[in-house]
Amino acid sequence: MLGGVLLLAVVSLLLLREHLGGRASRGCEETQAALAAGGLDVVDYEADLQIDPVTRTLTGTVGILVRSQGAWNQPLELSAEGLSIEAVREGDTALEFQHEGGSLRIPLNRAPGTGQHRRVSVRYRGQPEGGLHFKEDAFYTAFHTARWMPSRDLPSDKATWTLRLTVPAGLSVIASGKLLTREALQGAKERYTWRLEVPHSAYLLGFVAGKFQESQAMVGLVRLRFLGAGRSEAELKRVFADTTAMFRFFQERAGVPYPFEEYTQVLLPEATPQEVAGHALLEAGYADEVLTEPREDWMSAHELAHQWWGNLVTCGSWGDFWLNEGLTTFMTAAYKEHRWGRDEYDREMALARRRYQRLRARGADRALALPETSLSREVGGPLPYAKGSLVLHLLRSELGEEDFWAGIREFTASHASCAASTSDFRAALEKASGRELGPFFAQWVHGTGVPEIVAQHRVEEGTLVLEVEQSQRVWSLPLTLAIETDAGREIRRVPLAPSHQEFRFPLKGSLKSVRVDAGGVLPFAISHERPVSMLLYQLDHEPDVMGRMDAIEHLVELCRAGDGPQECQGLRDRLAISARDDASRLIRKLAQDAHQQMIAPP
Repeated sequence: MLGGVLLLAVVSLLLLREHLGGRASRGCEETQAALAAGGLDVVDYEADLQIDPVTRTLTGTVGILVRSQGAWNQPLELSAEGLSIEAVREGDTALEFQHEGGSLRIPLNRAPGTGQHRRVSVRYRGQPEGGLHFKEDAFYTAFHTARWMPSRDLPSDKATWTLRLTVPAGLSVIASGKLLTREALQGAKERYTWRLEVPHSAYLLGFVAGKFQESQAMVGLVRLRFLGAGRSEAELKRVFADTTAMFRFFQERAGVPYPFEEYTQVLLPEATPQEVAGHALLEAGYADEVLTEPREDWMSAHELAHQWWGNLVTCGSWGDFWLNEGLTTFMTAAYKEHRWGRDEYDREMALARRRYQRLRARGADRALALPETSLSREVGGPLPYAKGSLVLHLLRSELGEEDFWAGIREFTASHASCAASTSDFRAALEKASGRELGPFFAQWVHGTGVPEIVAQHRVEEGTLVLEVEQSQRVWSLPLTLAIETDAGREIRRVPLAPSHQEFRFPLKGSLKSVRVDAGGVLPFAISHERPVSMLLYQLDHEPDVMGRMDAIEHLVELCRAGDGPQECQGLRDRLAISARDDASRLIRKLAQDAHQQMIAPP
C-alpha cells in the first residue's frame, strides 16, 4: 500500500512539472494574454549579473523575450528603478528608449504579421537601494526586482528565467530555479547558472548569497535546505523541525504538488520575511523565538504557504493582492490549528481582529479587492493580511468544512502557474459549494466598513428575549447564538437582515450565558452588555478563545473603577486562575496583563 502511495506521489509530481514546464495549460495562457498590459506578454528573462559586495554595485544584462497578441504597435514598458540604463538592443540593432521616473519605455513598432515573439536586451548598472540588500558576509534580493533587474511590475505577467550570477568565491548561493552549473573564474570569483522552468511573476525572482551553515531534510521527493549564519546544524534542524509537516499540510490543502525539487529557508539578520520562487528569507531572530516557543512558527509557515498561494497561484493584478496575503495568513492559522489545536487557530483570528479593529479606528479600512489599475505600492500594509484572513475565517464558517476546502483546492488546481482574480476565487468556491456568493463578496470583499450592531437580552417568564439593532446601513449576515442554561448549551443560527429584530427562545432552565456571535466568526465585535456574573461564567466556560478574550475585556472595563458592581470582588483572583490554568496561551497572557493592571475595587 505504501509503495502504491509513493508511486502515485511520484507520478503526480512529474505530471505537474510537465504541466507547468512550459506555459501551463491553454486556459492559463489565455489568462496571461488577457491580463498582459497593452497586449504584450513577457515570456522569458535571461539575466547575466555581476555583484561586487565591497562597492555594493551590480552590472548586468537582461534579455527579455516578449510575445505580442497582435501588431507591434505599442512600446514595451518595464520598471527599472534606480538603475543606469546603458544600452537597449534587439540582436545587433540598437533601440531607442526612454528611462525616467523608474519607467523604461522601449518602442517596438513594426508592421503586423511579422511574428509573435521578439527578444530585446538591456545593459545596465547600479547601486540598488531596497531591492538588493548587503549585510556583513551576505547579500540578497528582496521584493523590488525592478531595482536590480529591469522587469515587468505586473503580477499577472509570469515568465521563465535564466540567471547567470557572478559573485565572490566561497559563498553559499541560492536562487530561483534549478542550479545547472557552477564555474570557477579568475579573480577568486564563481559563476552560477540557474534555470526556472515554472513561470513566475518578476517580483518572485531572486537570490541570496552568504557564509552559512546548512542542514537538510527530505519530504517525499523534495529536498529541504535550512541555512543560517552562526547556527549549528543541530540548531537549524530544531528551528525547522516542523517544515516537513507544514509541507504535507499545505500540499494536501492545495491539491497541487510543490513544483520544484528543492525548497530552501534562509535565516538573515534584519531581513523582512519574504517569499521567493523556491526559497524564503526569514529574519534571524525568528530562530530564537521558535527555539523558545515552538508554537511561534508562523513565519516559516507563512512563507512556505506562499509557494502555493501567491507564487504558484498569483493575484491577477495588484488590486487582487489580498488573495496572496489573506489566503496565506489564513492558511498559516489553519496549519497552526492542524499542528497545535484549535486554540492556536483562534489566537491567530483574535489577533487579526484586533489589528483590523485598530485599522478601522484610525480610518484605514478599505475594500479588499481594488481596481485593476492599482499599483503595488498602493496595496500593502496590514489590511490585506488581517481583514483578508478574517473574511476567509467567516467564509469557512458559512460554507462548512467540506465545501470550503473543496473550493480552496478547486481554486489552486485550476489556476496553478496562472494569475487569478477575485472573481476567479469566488467562482471556484461557488463551483465547489453550489452556492451563490455574490452578496457575501459584495459586503466583505468589495465593500468597506462593518455594520454597527448592538444586542440586548432579558428574560421574560422563562423566555430569553434578544433584541438586535443595526445602525447606519443594513448588512445581511447570519448570527450564531449560544444560549446556556443549567440544562446545557444550545446553538441557534438566525438570519440578521432588518435594522431591528427581536428573537424569543424558550429556556429549559436557569440562564447562565448568552453569547452573540458564538465562535467569534465575524470580523468585528458586537456590542452586547452582560452582567459581571455572566462574564465570569463565560471567562471559565466559553469554548473559543475569542469568547474568553471578550469576557476579559468587558470584565476589566466594568470592574476597573472602584465603584464597580459587587460581583467584581475577587476578580483579580479569578484572573490569576485564568492566567495560570487556561488552555490558551493568548488567554493566559491577557489574563495576566489584566490581573497586573486592574485596580481592585475596595
